[in-house]
Amino acid sequence: MQVLLERYGRDQRIQQLLSAAQREASLSLAPIHGGLAAVCIACLRQQRQHHRVHLVVCPDPDALSDDLEALGIPATILPELDEHDGDGDADSIRPQLLSQRLLACEAWSQGNLILATPHAVEQPVPNFRDLRAASFQVETGQRHNLSDLAERLHDQGYRVTPLVEEPGQLSQRGSVLDIWPWSASLPVRLDFFDDEVDSIRRFEPDSQETVSRITKVRFSGMGGGLIATEPLWEQIDHAPIIVLGDVPLRQRLKHDHGRPELRLGRTLSHGDLDGGSTTIQRFQGDLHRDLTELSLVPQEGSQLILLARNEEAATDHRHMISEHGLNAEVLIGRLHAGWRDQLSGVVVLHDFELAHRLPNRRRSRKRVSGGNPLSSLADLRNGDYVVHLNHGIARFRGMTTLERRGFFEDFLLLEFAEESRIYVPVAAIDLIQKYIGGSGRHPPLDRLGGKVWAKRRAKAEKAIADLSAELIEAQAKRQDAQGIAHPADDAEQRHFEARFPYEETEDQLLAMREIKQDLQANQPMDRLLCGDVGFGKTELALRAAFKVAKGGHQVILLAPTTILADQHARTFESRLQGHNLRLACLHRFVKTAQRRATLEQAAQGEIDILIGTHALLSKDLNVPLLGLLIIDEEQRFGVRHKEHLRRLRHGVDVLTLSATPIPRTLHFSMLGIRDISVLAEAPAERMAVQTHVSHWDKALLRQAIERELERGGQIFVINNRIEDLDRVAFRLGRLVPEMRYETLHGRMSEQDIHHTMERFRSGALHCLVATTIVESGLDIPNANTLIVHNAHAYGLGELHQLRGRIGRFTRQAYAFFIIPTGRSIGDDARERLDAIQEYADLGAGFKLAMRDLELRGAGNLLGAQQSGHIEAIGYELYCRLLNDAVRRLRGDPDNHQATNITGTRSPRLAFPIDAYIPDEWIEAPQIKFDLHKILENSRRHSDLSTAAQVFRDRFGPLPDPVVRLFQQHALTRACDDLGIERIERSDRQIRLRLSNGIPDMLVHSEVPGLLHVQPSDDGITLFLRHAPDQDHTLSLLCQLCHLDMGYLGREDRALASVNDEI
Repeated sequence: MQVLLERYGRDQRIQQLLSAAQREASLSLAPIHGGLAAVCIACLRQQRQHHRVHLVVCPDPDALSDDLEALGIPATILPELDEHDGDGDADSIRPQLLSQRLLACEAWSQGNLILATPHAVEQPVPNFRDLRAASFQVETGQRHNLSDLAERLHDQGYRVTPLVEEPGQLSQRGSVLDIWPWSASLPVRLDFFDDEVDSIRRFEPDSQETVSRITKVRFSGMGGGLIATEPLWEQIDHAPIIVLGDVPLRQRLKHDHGRPELRLGRTLSHGDLDGGSTTIQRFQGDLHRDLTELSLVPQEGSQLILLARNEEAATDHRHMISEHGLNAEVLIGRLHAGWRDQLSGVVVLHDFELAHRLPNRRRSRKRVSGGNPLSSLADLRNGDYVVHLNHGIARFRGMTTLERRGFFEDFLLLEFAEESRIYVPVAAIDLIQKYIGGSGRHPPLDRLGGKVWAKRRAKAEKAIADLSAELIEAQAKRQDAQGIAHPADDAEQRHFEARFPYEETEDQLLAMREIKQDLQANQPMDRLLCGDVGFGKTELALRAAFKVAKGGHQVILLAPTTILADQHARTFESRLQGHNLRLACLHRFVKTAQRRATLEQAAQGEIDILIGTHALLSKDLNVPLLGLLIIDEEQRFGVRHKEHLRRLRHGVDVLTLSATPIPRTLHFSMLGIRDISVLAEAPAERMAVQTHVSHWDKALLRQAIERELERGGQIFVINNRIEDLDRVAFRLGRLVPEMRYETLHGRMSEQDIHHTMERFRSGALHCLVATTIVESGLDIPNANTLIVHNAHAYGLGELHQLRGRIGRFTRQAYAFFIIPTGRSIGDDARERLDAIQEYADLGAGFKLAMRDLELRGAGNLLGAQQSGHIEAIGYELYCRLLNDAVRRLRGDPDNHQATNITGTRSPRLAFPIDAYIPDEWIEAPQIKFDLHKILENSRRHSDLSTAAQVFRDRFGPLPDPVVRLFQQHALTRACDDLGIERIERSDRQIRLRLSNGIPDMLVHSEVPGLLHVQPSDDGITLFLRHAPDQDHTLSLLCQLCHLDMGYLGREDRALASVNDEI
């Protein structure tokens, strides 16, 4: 892209703009089209030492910011406040928006380039002088009292939270202070050594892990309340401003801003300097016309510059222009639109314009928190039901640190029947699982010492053994089956994928590579593609279908609803134009004669891709060349339909798409019964839907509808009863009379459904009042407000799917879940609504899948025969035992984590140790529990090393009890590897009891303070010079077992003192 700046940096038009900026005079340059405006601004910005221009007012700051970023010019957007954000009061403004506005104000003070809309520059901003006065800087090496600093930040509006996850939050843990400054894009972590700032690190809010180190950070205060009180024009100097548009800015504002304007317009008017550019409309879609227009460019005396979004696309375009005998320069870069410069003889085109697609705006890549569904199935909270492997079902009553025999240790408190309580040491945390039953009902607590639990568990274990054998057999059959090895990608496949108008996320690229590897292998594919609503699953399915169909085999795509099947058909038809593939769609509205004809064509191999609902699943279906079966939302098909699916699957590649994966599919993926690909990276520009639960509030609903209509958007209104649709529509129509609406439900005729949907898609309707017929997969990017009436009547999965109908564009979307006024909705419904509000982040489907499982029970996830056993022992313990059984049948050598069915594993270290997480280091019980779980699940020494680095990064230096905790876990794993059953300590002796002989490394070790090693039949005894304390003992044992504990960040002072004594 530097080529463009070098070319235009010497251009006469840029020089005249620069001259006007230096003279602080107004100038209009037109016509300026496409990305040429950004190039002009970038060239001016490179000469910023010669002028004071820092503000650009334009209709679309996001697109301009993308263009400038691609040209290497950083810019900050001053976002608009809308009516929903109140009157500038900081408490009423969303934290992310408040952060962006403060960031823009600080950027201005530092001389950076600011982009804003005409509406944004008319809105009040903070007083820059007060903002500077309230701001202060912290640098490494400075001395600050940690508590005083935290209190100062709190006084300036920062909120104290356990974890810092959004702007304006702070959290203190021991010597570590986490803060997300209002004017920063990432939070920072201050690590103190006494009163000195030892380090400052930026960290990722989702993972809480460090991404970079810095030496200083500035904190902006909020001035105690009103964040926006002053006109912008009174806060900035009188330097010229850049304006994009055909009308001067001063004519569009209520008051004249009083500054010279450097205006870049699209229409040449009297007195304007000739910009000499035109649009490239004649070239749009030229890819479909075999580049007939593009071939004329050299003959017209112009030079062609083609922009490609990545290196792969650039390679494809070089091949393409070579095949057509064109001479063009291919650059890797992205601008929102191209242009033809008649004065310099240059045509700049983007690949998406040749394919006649809209560009994708790339702001920041965001991976959703909790995006990996396999990392943690459920959080444990005080009062939750748990299962103790030996004692049965109890209630979790929190964590505490207790003294035992003069030493401190962390314990979990469990309450059983008859208010009996036991304290379980964290060393035995692997014996405890969260209880999720089969029905969602609260289970009875077991009696301590009773026999009922042992019988229930034994019965479940027998059933699990049988099921695991069936699963292994089924997997073996799949691996032994002869599949279809589809051909590798060819030029047409690459050409087809290059026409995708958006830049793929890294997760999409990885998942596509995995799918293609499966398709090209000889074994049948069985892959689950998990991704939240709108994360790009359909495009990957489309590419897989294209590959298989072009390879000479047929494809079936099954969708759960008629509307979704119809939408898939539209998407496939649009993307497959010009590729000579035959497509058909079958659903319940297709007439019998047409259905029969379609099935006959499929049986004769005359249809390449067949899309439909369960109407396809009949004995009449015969697809002789079937190579790929794509199933969208498999969990929504009934038992009878799944029997048909099982018949279709045999020897065929299967790709299953799921937005809210049921836990069974996740668990089978964990077992390796099927493969899984996860789309955890949110598409660019996607924002989380703002979710509200409310009673019927006329003022709130009127404001929501009017706000959507004012920005040219559309509205979904959902009601669960067909009989009430008209009444709900009438009530909303009275609130906003100008709103155009119609109703939609499944009892309507095919023609009426199709007609209504077309009117809504085309924008002829403002509002669609419908049942859950629109629940799955419907993609109307312009609809960004959702109102769900009687929301308490829906399941959690349904609410999430409905919310997924909006927020599929770059605008902020709003969901309103309306509940009845004046009557109780029940505890279960309240929990569902609390969950849908709590999990409103991008990618929340994975968390909601597990939360839904908790609320309604595991039910029939693993078949009717297994549901009773799930109810008896809980879903998580059931899955854990099943996992162990499958591993044993496979002969998995790395099965140290197998559940000890016979009882509690005897502790390897049979001497007391002060090993716990002190309150002064971490106070929150939930975080303590999570850290203990991480340690327990660390199977290798490298896992412990990683955990220690994360702990030190998040919470600061490890205190002595936590160091001992790591040493304890490291030694326990070393004992497993070396066959050490038990380690005992008495006076000046350490006894190691062994099960499989004595390893040489233990006999011949040279350890400070060790006098003699005496082998015996069942182990060895170490004779020491002095009686060791707990730290000496642990350090000596770590060295004896050749464990490098340097990752703890501590000198081995215990052994150092022994050396000194020697």
